[in-house]
Amino acid sequence: MMTYATRDQLFTHIDGNGGELSRISNRINGATEDSDKIQQALEFATAEMNEYLAKRYALPITACGVDGFGNPIYPVGLVEICCDMARYDLYEDVAPDNTVVRRKDEAIERLKRIAKGEAILFCSNGDVVPVANSAFVAAVEQRAEFNCFIKPCGC
Repeated sequence: MMTYATRDQLFTHIDGNGGELSRISNRINGATEDSDKIQQALEFATAEMNEYLAKRYALPITACGVDGFGNPIYPVGLVEICCDMARYDLYEDVAPDNTVVRRKDEAIERLKRIAKGEAILFCSNGDVVPVANSAFVAAVEQRAEFNCFIKPCGC
């Protein structure tokens, strides 16, 4: 599955704490990364992000380009959000006042601003990620409204 961040980006984003990624991804010995658990956290973060992004953008989000290995490059803002959300998911027990929780909450707030059009996704080269056409956005809004009538979803 495509994710907005890679394991290497997650490592760069959080591992200034000397081995944090290994500690939080491998509960058995804390010394070796569990690559499956890391990938799953990145996939869950991306899926949750898409729930917000679908309100304004056609999915999947268009990559800004590819790196030297052929991997898609996404807007830095999406990478940061994905890393903060995946980091949170890798922790099993986080105190409510912890920085990890605060950063996830901030990531959700950023996604809400993006979904409302109050923030724009930029590629590192300065290009703006194209917004879905208005018919698509209206269809998503209508579908979300319809789903609330079928079952309560807190809308």
